[in-house]
Amino acid sequence: MHLIGIIFLVLCSLLIVFHLLVMVGEIPFHIVWGSRLKNRKEMIKFELISISTLLIIVILLMQRLQYISIWNNSSIDRGAMWAIFTLFALNTLGNFQSPNKFEKYGFGTLTLILAGLSLSLAVI
Repeated sequence: MHLIGIIFLVLCSLLIVFHLLVMVGEIPFHIVWGSRLKNRKEMIKFELISISTLLIIVILLMQRLQYISIWNNSSIDRGAMWAIFTLFALNTLGNFQSPNKFEKYGFGTLTLILAGLSLSLAVI
């Protein structure tokens, strides 16, 4: 379980860095959010949502791996992993609908991997 969790943490951390790079303009924002963002203000709002969501996922993952202790209930931990699995599964479907090939194949594959990792942590 810990190797799966470490891989998951690394991937989420890299995604946070990616979204920060989008926010500061190092990566063009037309390759995220299904290429639907129209301007910088809209991009900032949606990238903050992405980063906030990923930070919550990291905290829940650290709880599941027992690196931190917020509560002592493995049922809540498993439920959180099921919720994260659902989020990444739906995100994968959205990515595969993107007109941008980088988002479609690159991030579609990445979110599929993250869905699999979260599913593993939900059932272990």
